[in-house]
Amino acid sequence: MRKPKSWQVALLLLLSPILSKAQTDSLAKAKAAMRKAGNTTKLEILYESVTHTSRSSSGYYRTYTVDHPMISIDGKAAVEIDKRGDILRRYYAKCYLAQAELNKSNTYRKNAKLYMWGGFAAGTAIAFSGLFNNPGMDEGRFFSRFGIGAGVMVTGTVVAWIKYRKATKHLHMSVDVYNDKCYFPLKTDTTQQPKDTTAARKPGETSPVKMVPKKKVLYDLLRNEPENSGMSGFALTLANVDVNGLNTNIKGGVGFFYTHKNNIGLSVDYQVAYLDNPEVEKNVTPFDWQETAAPTRYRRANNLDIQTKFPVKSWTVERKYGVGLGSKRLGGRVAEVVGSLTGDVQKSVTLRLGYQIDNRLIYGSSTGIEFKTNTEPYIYHYGGEEYPLIPGNVNEQSAMMRSGIISAGIGLSSYWDMKIQLLDNEFSGVREVKRQNDLYLDAMYAQQLKLEDLVYYHSLLYVTDEGEHIPQRINISATPLTKIGARAGYRSTRMKSHRGHRVGAEIGIRPGPKVVIDNVYFQLQAALIFGGRINH
Repeated sequence: MRKPKSWQVALLLLLSPILSKAQTDSLAKAKAAMRKAGNTTKLEILYESVTHTSRSSSGYYRTYTVDHPMISIDGKAAVEIDKRGDILRRYYAKCYLAQAELNKSNTYRKNAKLYMWGGFAAGTAIAFSGLFNNPGMDEGRFFSRFGIGAGVMVTGTVVAWIKYRKATKHLHMSVDVYNDKCYFPLKTDTTQQPKDTTAARKPGETSPVKMVPKKKVLYDLLRNEPENSGMSGFALTLANVDVNGLNTNIKGGVGFFYTHKNNIGLSVDYQVAYLDNPEVEKNVTPFDWQETAAPTRYRRANNLDIQTKFPVKSWTVERKYGVGLGSKRLGGRVAEVVGSLTGDVQKSVTLRLGYQIDNRLIYGSSTGIEFKTNTEPYIYHYGGEEYPLIPGNVNEQSAMMRSGIISAGIGLSSYWDMKIQLLDNEFSGVREVKRQNDLYLDAMYAQQLKLEDLVYYHSLLYVTDEGEHIPQRINISATPLTKIGARAGYRSTRMKSHRGHRVGAEIGIRPGPKVVIDNVYFQLQAALIFGGRINH
């Protein structure tokens, strides 16, 4: 290898500081460029505000505002934020901290749903299975099960509400973190000192959300007198899902309701099952050696429910009314605009009294019911001899249970009533909110409770060697029955002009066979209202 000359070595030594500085500067510029790498898109949470101004007949004005959450991108027209915040993810790709806040928001939202539905499912399961009670307990103690189940449902709802609030908070924080840490504008104003947005906020506190007023909606308040209002109409029950260990069915039917100035309420509903106990045979045709039984007269599950209510204490409170103004385009999509107005709501403590006629088919084998009979064995004469025919296992049969149930209890009723006339160019016409909510707890007593006779088919195969049967009527009235029960429920009836809808849920223990667990039932009802009338 050829050695370098002395003058070449000297020249390299002289140039080494310059080369070293040039390399250092290039690295520094590269690192600075890496540090500054980020998004040049600015995000801002806005609320499109629609202001509603009411004008009473006396000329008094009141103003209310409804807000729609939006996101503005680089100061452009705001668009809606989807629930999961997917519209933000494209900008958070280079901002880990903002992405982490958005993930927290989605986690809280997901957990809120789990707590909501999990609490409802767990509370229902406790009420149905008697998880904290012995199946053989005294009937007088069954209310503890409902208390535990209701407590679980309420707890799940409260926790879900808290987590939904945290989800919204972290969604806003994600935008704040993005703007503070990952937003680098292309051009900055060097004449003004940059504002320190983090010093003005406490740790974990989000920046104030800007309100962008868009327009005002003027309206006249035509009516807000829930204490003097009433309504009536006919209800067509589309589906009443009755989940019951003794008889599961889906019923439909018709009904009538009437409320007069919140002084008295009456409702009458008649429903017949179109899907009745699908796993139970209703009509039995025995063959050869088979011995079986059937109800003497089978009818689909049906129920006539008559209820009245009388207020004993009433008062007025202020609550929010959701009033549908119309529809408009928000973020490229057509959305319904709902205003939030403040108005009077009437609250009443009511006494309830009612009567039910309930008929249903129950099955003994899978539910643990022990049908008891005092019917003597049938004596069959053949060939000059007597053959006693003893019924087999009656518990593996089905029977009709007919009951007449008196119910009495207490309720909390809410009456909503508002009518406005819109005077805006974009939103016009009359809008009306009319609703009644009832939360109730009733005790139940079956003044009439009966298990109808069975027809048992005795096989003669072992007597005559022929596949014939002898029917015998079996009395099972000796089966232990309990005449007490209870129910708790919620019903909401909403009307608009001559139509509306009604939904409700109910859980309880019906009078019947002494099977505590299987006597628990849960109902979920949906009905349409037609031919309705709002009374004043």
